[in-house]
This record gives sequence, structure tokens and C-alpha cells, in this order.
Amino acid sequence: MMFSSMLLRAATAEDALLVSIRAFESAFQAWSGAGFGRAAASLEKLPKSPERDYWLGVSKFHESLHHLGNGAEIKAAAATDAAILALERLIEKKESNAEAHALLGTLYGMKIDGSIFRAVRYGPSVERHRKAALEHGSDNPRVLYLVGMCQFHTNRMEEAATTLAKAAECFEHQPNTVSLPNKPAWGRSSCLCFLGQAYEKLGRQAEALDCFQKALKLHPTDRLAAAGAQRLRSK
Repeated sequence: MMFSSMLLRAATAEDALLVSIRAFESAFQAWSGAGFGRAAASLEKLPKSPERDYWLGVSKFHESLHHLGNGAEIKAAAATDAAILALERLIEKKESNAEAHALLGTLYGMKIDGSIFRAVRYGPSVERHRKAALEHGSDNPRVLYLVGMCQFHTNRMEEAATTLAKAAECFEHQPNTVSLPNKPAWGRSSCLCFLGQAYEKLGRQAEALDCFQKALKLHPTDRLAAAGAQRLRSK
């Protein structure tokens, strides 16, 4: 009887985790800050586990990106800190989780935000997590996407284009676009959008437009991809 009730609780927790993941994916498709917040809130109610902390970190990471895009810096900083807390807790249990390291490197980079003083404080964490991410997941598309995004934001366009192109190729070998607790599928459309922006800055206009169009097929509400495609079509 006790074993049966443990199985029932485990199944219920797994179902609840899957519901929260679907809430995150719906928020991503709508690019809804409130939706990311709701997904994170539902995850916070679940029993602590590496899977729960991973998806909580992912949800808070995207919530922070949404707030930054809307100029809500205080809300973005709070979401960033919450994501870092969840992901640091995860790697305490699973140090080899490449995606957690990649997310942490990106989040600490976001905290620097061009400040020399914050670079001194957070720079070592960015580099430590970047190295760990590539050590444990050099062919993981989300790891490569996040590393490429950092290169893009530090104006290393040739490197960013190379890394993001490799990430996009790796995504092609993961055709599933629906995430499961231990099989995340997010990041493909965003990778294509950043690759398009990198190509555009390098003067590779046709390749940039192709990336923006592919991103929009996967994520029709992506405002950056839509703006990029419109910008290039008007030239």
C-alpha cells in the first residue's frame, strides 16, 4: 500500500511538472511575461528536484528576457536572480548539467550589462560556467545557442555566427519541438533569430533573411525575427 501511494504521488508530481512545462511553452509562443511568471509560480509549488529546478530556471530566464525587452529592469533583475538560484541549486546535485551551466553563464553575463565593475565581480562566473557547459555539452544545441548569444552581445559577430550556425545544425537533428521533463526542446527559433541578426551585421543579407523566415515559421510572434525579415525585404 505504501509503495502504491508513493508511485501515485510520483506520477502526480510528474504530471504536474509536465503541465508546468506546457505552460512555459504556451508563454513562449505568445511571448508573454505574465505567462512565464505563471509557469514559474506553478513550478515553485512542486517538490524540489533537479528537473523542477531546471524548468524553473528556464522559465525565469525567459521572464527576465521579456522584462528586459520591455524596459522593466527591476522585474528583470528579480527574475534573473530567481533563475540563478534555481540553476545553482541544480548543479549542486548534477554538476554535469551542461544546459544549467550555459544558462548560468548567460545570466551572469546579463548581470554585467556592460559595467566594468560588475565584470570584475561576475566575469569569472561567466567564464567558469561557459567552460563547464562546453565541456559537458559541446554538441548540445541549447548550450551552443546560449554561448553564441553571449558572443553576439559582446560584438564577436564572426564567432557568434559560427557558433549559432552549429547550434542550428544540431537543432536539425532534434526534430521534436515539444519538451518533456528530461528532453527539453526550446531554443530553436531564438537561435535562428540570433543567427539571422549576426548574418545581417556581417552583411550576409540573403542568409539573414532565410534565418528570420525559418524562425517565424517556428515562432510566428517573434518580434525580432519579424522586424528583421521586414527590414531586409524593404532593402
